[in-house]
Amino acid sequence: MDPIPKYRHKIFAPSQIKSFCEHIFHKIAERYKPIVFKPSWMRGPKPKEIRYEVKESGDGYKILYAIYWPNEIHPNKIFHLIYELFRKCYFGSEIDIEPIEVFLDKDGKIQKVFFETEGKNKDDPYFPKHTLVEIFKKDGKWFKKMKGVVKEIESPFYGDRFLVEAKSWNHIYKLYSGDATSERFDDLPLSYIDEQEYLKNKFSRRGLNIKKVHLRES
Repeated sequence: MDPIPKYRHKIFAPSQIKSFCEHIFHKIAERYKPIVFKPSWMRGPKPKEIRYEVKESGDGYKILYAIYWPNEIHPNKIFHLIYELFRKCYFGSEIDIEPIEVFLDKDGKIQKVFFETEGKNKDDPYFPKHTLVEIFKKDGKWFKKMKGVVKEIESPFYGDRFLVEAKSWNHIYKLYSGDATSERFDDLPLSYIDEQEYLKNKFSRRGLNIKKVHLRES
């Protein structure tokens, strides 16, 4: 009986496959990375970076974008100091991390986007009410759903990139208003949410799975 021949053709090692997949996911995340706007009247620092993770979701994928702001500046200085101390103790730092979820189908077409806004329809209130917003496409048109009310909107994208603007001091969002005085951030550094980052900034306490958090609270 002839001996079984040795393996002669080259294959990817497991570490190479992992590296290749991470490269592909990073390219996907870069393509759909939101463009962030900060209104001219808003106090506090500029957004610093965006972290992301990619998951399978139904017949497509979900990209969670976590936008990092170095701090939140409450309008009341005394309350700001108290709230900053609470965040350092509970979340591990004063960093504010606000999420956006982008859902894609298998062909890479955007199906919907979830984010949180101020539910009282006010800019920069003292105590913003977190309210879920869903942006979705139907019959070639874009719609916004909030508190059960659905309205048709203009496309909130620049190419494949979602246009979002901070609405209050704690950086929950609204659709970009078109205000030319708002500062625009196209190229915030993008990196993956690895295990070390997840633990360091206590992601398990931050409620970054937006849709599930609101379903649980409703």
